[in-house]
Amino acid sequence: MDQIRSDYTFEDAPLAAGRGLFIDGDPNKPAQGFAYVPAEQISDDTVLPFVNMTKGDYETFLRMNWLAGAQGGDERLEDFVTGGGKSGTSVFWSYEDSLYSPIVDNDSETGVKMKMRDMYGSQGEQILMLPLEWSIAHDLMQKRAGR
Repeated sequence: MDQIRSDYTFEDAPLAAGRGLFIDGDPNKPAQGFAYVPAEQISDDTVLPFVNMTKGDYETFLRMNWLAGAQGGDERLEDFVTGGGKSGTSVFWSYEDSLYSPIVDNDSETGVKMKMRDMYGSQGEQILMLPLEWSIAHDLMQKRAGR
């Protein structure tokens, strides 16, 4: 996680955090939103941490898995990326061990934490990171929407 924090720059994600998402499970610290790494920052040969395949291979997988077939591929991809407006679907993009991790994580190494706080301010402690895989899927969705 700290490598992602230190290697990339985050942008606000077009997803709402919704009610019930808390930092470290603490209801006194509600999440304020999501952030993601724009796909153009990720090289095609970067191995994505959750799917353990390169960005290029993952995009091919997304095209084959979500866009192929006669059942409205672009709509299926959009539902995959955005959750289709269904409650709780954001959990699909969460991290296994801690559900979501904030951009500025209290458990981060001091140097990484200070760099992230300098870049994002204290609000970064309430903005949740989306995985790199989400960035690739979102980018593909945006490319398709532009057609």
